[in-house]
Amino acid sequence: MAHRILLTFLLVFVALTACGDPCEDLGTRVCNCRDSRSEINLCASQMQARMDLATADETSQGICMERLETCDCDALARGDWAACGLAEPPCAEGGDC
Repeated sequence: MAHRILLTFLLVFVALTACGDPCEDLGTRVCNCRDSRSEINLCASQMQARMDLATADETSQGICMERLETCDCDALARGDWAACGLAEPPCAEGGDC
């Protein structure tokens, strides 16, 4: 459940911008840190679905650009979720945080 809340938060955040922008890159980066190919694919699919419904926002793009400088799988692994603009830890689907 916490995984879905986090994913929803991330996807809504990413969805505030158009495709091919810093927020899409950030979302892709976070998705690519998932443990399995199926989790990566699910995350990317959900992210893209949200982005298809969104409009670009310069403020969000600026925030995403800043997070791209600090966000990587190592940051997520050490629990530095804020480095990627996340409010809570990414969880394995069905897992507890």
